[in-house]
Amino acid sequence: MFELKLKSYRKKLTLNQDYRNFFHKPIIFYLINKDDARPFFVTFAILDFNNQEILYLFSYDSENINIVNSQKENEKFIVEKTPHMTLGIHDGVDFLTFLDEEQYIFYVNYKDLTMKVYTGDDLVQDKSVQMKRISSTVYKDAEDSNYFYLTITDSSNCVHIYRASLTLDEFNEIDKFQGYEVPPHVIRDCKDHLLLSHVFKYPTFLLGDSGKVLDQNTLAGMILRNAIKIVMKSQPESKPNYDLKYISLTKEQKVEIIKLLKDKYKVKILPGEILLLNKQTKEKQTYETSGGTPAHFEIDPVTNTIYTSSHNFIIVQGAFIYYEPAVIDKFKLIDNHLELVGSFQYEDGYRYTSHRVFYHKGNSYICTFAQPNRLMIIDASNMELVFYEDIDDNSLSEAEDPFLYVNTEKSSNEIVTIETSANGEYILFISLQYIYIYDFEKRKICERFSYHSVFSDNMDLSDYQLRTLHINYIE
Repeated sequence: MFELKLKSYRKKLTLNQDYRNFFHKPIIFYLINKDDARPFFVTFAILDFNNQEILYLFSYDSENINIVNSQKENEKFIVEKTPHMTLGIHDGVDFLTFLDEEQYIFYVNYKDLTMKVYTGDDLVQDKSVQMKRISSTVYKDAEDSNYFYLTITDSSNCVHIYRASLTLDEFNEIDKFQGYEVPPHVIRDCKDHLLLSHVFKYPTFLLGDSGKVLDQNTLAGMILRNAIKIVMKSQPESKPNYDLKYISLTKEQKVEIIKLLKDKYKVKILPGEILLLNKQTKEKQTYETSGGTPAHFEIDPVTNTIYTSSHNFIIVQGAFIYYEPAVIDKFKLIDNHLELVGSFQYEDGYRYTSHRVFYHKGNSYICTFAQPNRLMIIDASNMELVFYEDIDDNSLSEAEDPFLYVNTEKSSNEIVTIETSANGEYILFISLQYIYIYDFEKRKICERFSYHSVFSDNMDLSDYQLRTLHINYIE
C-alpha cells in the first residue's frame, strides 16, 4: 500500500429544485489528465445535488508521479480501461473505487485529501498465494452495508470470493474455484445468493461455414490475418505489416472485414453464462443468456427480478466490433434458481454499457444507452420498447445502415453512463462535455451543463478527459 496526496476544487452550480431533491446522494464520475502517460492518476468528480456543486479531487501531479514510479513493479499501476464502481464508506468523508480488471483499488478520503492504493496482496493476509486482478464491479452486502463482496484471482487463475469490510481490515473467504486470469466482471448480492457474470471476458463464437467454435483471441487473430490481406491488396508492393492495428483500418477496410465475418465465415455469437452461487451451500448454477458477453446485473427487489445485459460485441486489440444487437434478459429468482421470463433486443441497439431499473407512477422501466447516444426506455413488465431518443446528435437516425455506422464512425457525442432519480422522474447521463438531466415524463432534456471549467492556480479542466463508463451514487 502507498499513499498519494490529492488537490481539490469545488465548482458551484445553480440547479433547479424541481429535480435537485430527488438525487438523494452524490454521484461520482472520473477523468484523466491528457498528459498522464501512464495513465493512472484518476480525477474523481463528485456531483453533489444537495450542495449544488461538483467536487474535483485531482491526483495528477509531479510528487505523486514520483511516488508511483518508485514503487516495486510499478508497471502494474496503470488504468488501461476505466474506474468501474465506487462504494461509500462514511457520508461526505471516504469511499473505495474499483477499476476494470486492474490489480489494485483506491481508498479515497476527501476530508484529509489522501488516496491510498491497495493491491490484492495488501488486502488478503494469506501469503501462500499471490493475488492478482480484482473485481471490476462490486456491491455491498444487502443485509449489512458495512460489508461488500468481491472476487480476486491469484497467479494460478483461481477465483477467490470474499465478504470484506469497508474498512478493509476483514476479509472472509466464502469460496474459491478455478477460473481465468480475469475475475468475474460483476459480483452482486441477491438474497441468499451471489450473482457473477462469470464468463463476460471469455465469449465463444461459431463459424457457420465450418462449424468450428472459436474463443475471442482466436477470432481476433483470424480478423487481423484477413485485415493484413485486405491492406496488402490495396498496397500490393508494400511489405506485410504484421503489427497492423484494427483501429487503424479505414472505414472501407472495416466494412470489408465485417462483411467477411457475416457472409463468408457466417460468425455467430454464442450465448454467454452467468453464475448463481448459494452463499450457504456453495452450490453453483450456471445459466445461459440470450446474448454473448453478459456483464451487468440490475435487481428489482420488489419482484425478485434480475435484468442482465449482454453486449454481443467482438473485441479486437481493445477495439469493439458491435456485431449483433445487445440483449437484456429478464430472470426471476424462484426457489433458489433463475428462470428466464423475457428478453429485450432492438435491431439498432448495440452494446448497452449500463442499464438501470426504475419505477415511475407504479410502473417499472429500464433505461439504457445504445451506441453511440441513443437513450432507450423499455417497459420492464413486457420487455418492449417504449420510446427512444438520440441525444444532441441524429447521426444514427440519419445513417443509411446503422450497423455499419456504429462500426465505422467515431461519434463526438458518445454517451454510455446513466443513473436515475429516486422518484423515477429524472434520468442523469454524461457525455464528453456535458451533464444532462432528462425529464422522463415530458421526454425532454430539462438541464444541460458543462463540467469543464478553467480553474485558478493554473488548473484547467480542458486538460482532462472523461474516463467513465459507469456512474453510481456514493452510498
